[in-house]
Order: sequence, then structure tokens, then C-alpha cells
Amino acid sequence: MAEPVLHVLREALTAPTLRTLGESLASGATSADELTRVLLDSRPAFLRLLHRLGVSSLSERQRAANAIAKALREARLPPPGATLPTPPAREALEHAVRLLELHAHDERVAPLWRWCDGAQIKSDPNALRGVPRGVLISALEALGLSPATARLVPEALEHRELRVGFWSKQLCERGTEIALFDYADFGERLLGWTSFVLYPAKSTTNDPATVQRFRSRFGERLVAFEHTSAGWANQPEVDAWMAELRLTHVYIIKYGLPGEPEPEVFARTGATTLVHAVFDARQPHGDVYARISPCVPGRGAVVPHIVRPIDASGADLRGELGIPADATVFGRHGGRETFNIPEARHAVAAVARRRRDIFFLLLNTDPLHDVDEPNVLYLEPTVDLERKAAFIRTCDAMLHARQSGETFGLAIAEFSVANRPVITSSVHHDDGAARFHLDVLGDRGLYYRDSASLIDLLLSFDRNQMKQRDWNAYGAFQPEKVMQTFKRVFLLRQAA
Repeated sequence: MAEPVLHVLREALTAPTLRTLGESLASGATSADELTRVLLDSRPAFLRLLHRLGVSSLSERQRAANAIAKALREARLPPPGATLPTPPAREALEHAVRLLELHAHDERVAPLWRWCDGAQIKSDPNALRGVPRGVLISALEALGLSPATARLVPEALEHRELRVGFWSKQLCERGTEIALFDYADFGERLLGWTSFVLYPAKSTTNDPATVQRFRSRFGERLVAFEHTSAGWANQPEVDAWMAELRLTHVYIIKYGLPGEPEPEVFARTGATTLVHAVFDARQPHGDVYARISPCVPGRGAVVPHIVRPIDASGADLRGELGIPADATVFGRHGGRETFNIPEARHAVAAVARRRRDIFFLLLNTDPLHDVDEPNVLYLEPTVDLERKAAFIRTCDAMLHARQSGETFGLAIAEFSVANRPVITSSVHHDDGAARFHLDVLGDRGLYYRDSASLIDLLLSFDRNQMKQRDWNAYGAFQPEKVMQTFKRVFLLRQAA
């Protein structure tokens, strides 16, 4: 069954009239045959559901019940009242077009026909583009779409013909590639374009697990370019791929300076190039140029990274790692070599030797020299979001120690949105060029200046008292908000 139709069913089952059915489905107590009978017995609610799906003939009702029963049983639906996943924008548009066809003469959608010809919608959904956004959303909500789903429809109408390529010089577990994945992912889900991911197949820093994560999400739209020591000498290959993919835009995340690659290598077939500077924005190039934060040297618009929500409660890794439930745990993750403030590494060693009830959980981190303590644990990097969330929930706080500071600091943001305090240096920020994390954290951060102040902070940390505070400083970087900024800056070319 098509996902838009299945989403109708999911929404319908949260209605009070079908509450018993939903509870039975969630518990797994209803067989397919029993479900068919319940659907038929729930005549008023079921008939309304069939009407929404366009099934009105009596002769089709039994077949519809059987098909719906099978689909519902396979869907593993959440219990009534649970938050339902919002369909991707393009599927929300398909769903909306179907609903409008079925209810063309319904007075609830009458305001739409003042702005467009309803007869054209099925063959050309673009006919809806002339409808004011508020009018369209209100009509769809009146027909039963959730507000979140209804809001996606105008976005999909606006962007459905865009084909956006996302380029990075590597695919690894670092924050740059996490950000690229999120822009490509949420661009499809929230704005409705089609995303492609482009990367050099022979980069020595490609990480197989990361490549597989991209492949699992984007399938054949993950495109590996041949990359030689001569750089982008193989222009015919690039041109051939660009022509085949028919990309309208190419997004390039990079250090910020010209080169690696020049945007022009993607522009020969007419694509608009979007350059995103991570460290230095003093030499703008490409069709549109932006920075990831106001701290990046240079001028221009800012498009920040997306910070995915992380549930602060849930499973952790304490049992797996043998960490007592009442132990204090400081954790970090990020680049393997970027836990590199000497004073912080010294403080970890000193506290670990002094207090066995304090653990340090270091993910993707170069080992501390001459430190072989049972309460200093190392974990391999992971690109699995659930594993990462469980790691963060294992920790009572993040210990950050990057000598050069952060122009964004995605790992810091991930701890913060999970309501874990971040302990970081107040003096390591590259003379202000990499202090974005300090500006965002503000009074929701805990700060040290040297080894002595960090040791004092770690030894006096009260994990139970810290749980009483709100430590989330990154609420402004939710996917919906950031993708609207991405749209304004990179697509509409407006200042953010």
C-alpha cells in the first residue's frame, strides 16, 4: 500500500472512534481476520475511512477491508495518542492531491477553487501553486491532515522540481559530513526536493560505515566520482554525471577557500553552486556563499548546522560497559585528534587516579599517554544514531577540550540538546575565530581556564544536582528552523 494511503490509516487510528482497534493493533492481539471483522463492524468510522481513501462501492468494501487489515498489521502502528511520523514532503503532496480529488465538491475546500482549477490538480499538482499558503494549509487540515503534514505541501509544491547534489571531499564520521547528511535528508523530508550525494571514491579518509549510512538512506543517489592526484582533471566524467543526474543545484561544504574543488567544475551544465564555509569565509566564490556561524572569519550570510533532537531519557551503555548506575561519567566525542588541550588531558589523568567512582568515556579519541586506569574507557566511532544517543545518555556531562575551539561544534550541540551540561575551556577559541560554542552555551555551559580549575570542576560535580537544570542551549537549531534558513540563503538568496 502506498505510503500516503498508509499515513491516512495511521492518522485515522488515533481517532477516538477507532481507539479500541488501535489498542488491539498495538498489542498485537488482533489477527488479520479479526481485524477485517473489526473494520467492518466499526461501520461509521470505517465508512468514513473508506471515503477518505476513495472506496465507495459496496462490492469493494470487503476487499478493501482485507487489504487494509494486512497493511495495518504490517505497519506496526503506534498506540492511540502517540506522535505519528510525518511523511516526507513529496509524499505529503501526493496525499494532499488525492484528498482534494476525493473532496472536490466539499464546502471545506471551496476557498481553494477561487485560486485554481480543481480539474487540473490530478494531472498537474503545480496548479496549486497559485493558492495562498494559508488557504491551502487550512483546507488540508479541514480534510483531516495533521498540521505538520499540511505544512509540508506548499514546500513540496515549491521545490518538487529541484535536484540538489551535496558534495564533500570525503565521507567520514566527522561533523562536516554529519551536517551534509542532515541537509540532504531534511531537504527531501521538509522541503520536497530530490537529494543526491557526491563524493570522491578514492579519498583515503572515506569511512566505510559512513559510506554505508549514506547508501542506506540515498541508495543509487549516492554518486562516487573518480578522484585523481591531479584533482579535478577528469572534467568529462564530472560533465557526464551532471548531465545524467540533471542537477539544478550543487551544495559544496568545505574549508571555505577556493579549490577542492572549484565550484565551476559543477557549473558547466548550468547548476547553481552553493558554497558553505566551515573555517574561513574571506574569499567568497560560487553562485551563493555562506558561513556555518558568525564566528567564521569573513562576511556573508550564516546557515548553521542542524542539531537533531536526542531523547534525554532511554537506554544507555552503563550495563554494557560495567559502569555503576550511581557513578559520575564525563564523556566526549568528535575528531579523534581534537581532544588536545594538554591541561585537560592532564586533569583527566589526575582525577581518574584519584576518584575511581568518576569515569571518563572517550569515543573516537586518541588514547591519553601513560594513563592506564580502569575508569578511563575508549569507544570506537559510530555513525549509528541510536548508539550515539545511548552513549550520550550514559554520560552526566560532556568534557570538551579542542585547542582550536569550534566554529560550530556539533558534538557539543548533541550533548546540549540531550540536556547534558558541557564543560569546555573559556580561553581556547582561536582569538575569537572559533568561539561559537561559547556564545551559544552562555550560562548553560561550565567553564575551565587551566588544569587546576578543571580538576576542581570535575571533583565537585554533583550529578544529581545537575539533573535539575535545563542545559539545552541549541533549541534554535532544530531541523525545521535550519532548513528554512537554508532555503532563504541558498535558494532565495536572501540574507539570513
